[in-house]
Amino acid sequence: MGLPAPEPRQPVATLEPLPATPALPSGRILVAQDGEYLGVVSCNEYDSEGIFSRYGLYGGQYSSTSIWNRYGTYGGRYGTYSAFNKYSASPPEIRDGGSFVGYLTVNSYTAPAIHPADLVNSCFDYGTSAWEYWMSLVTERDRIERLP
Repeated sequence: MGLPAPEPRQPVATLEPLPATPALPSGRILVAQDGEYLGVVSCNEYDSEGIFSRYGLYGGQYSSTSIWNRYGTYGGRYGTYSAFNKYSASPPEIRDGGSFVGYLTVNSYTAPAIHPADLVNSCFDYGTSAWEYWMSLVTERDRIERLP
C-alpha cells in the first residue's frame, strides 16, 4: 500500500524581499520540519538569535541547530531537513508571526522557496567581507558536489 502522491507545488517567482535592517520588523523565523527552531531570519550578524551570527547557536558553522553546519541535519547535503539538500522534500520553513512564508532550500522543485544564496544577497552587499563569508558557505556545497 503506497502513500498518496504529494500535491504539486506551484512555483513562485520570488518571495517578498528581506529588508537589510539590523533586525527584521516582520519577526521572521526559521523552523525545521521536525519542529526544531533554527533562529531568526535577521540580517544582523550580531543578533545572537540570528541565522547570520557567525558564532551563534543558529549561525555558527559547527552548531547542530545551524543551517550553515555542512555536516549537520539542517545544513548538510544529505540531511532530510537540510536547506542544502537538493532532494529534500522537508527543508526548513520561513515563518512570519507563525504563518508559513516559504521554504529555505536549494531544491528547485520546492515552492514557494528562497535559495540560501538569494537570502545572502538580500542581506549583504556584493563584495563585502560579510557577503564573501556567507556566500562561500553556500557555494562550497555546490563545489563539493561537482567534484569528480
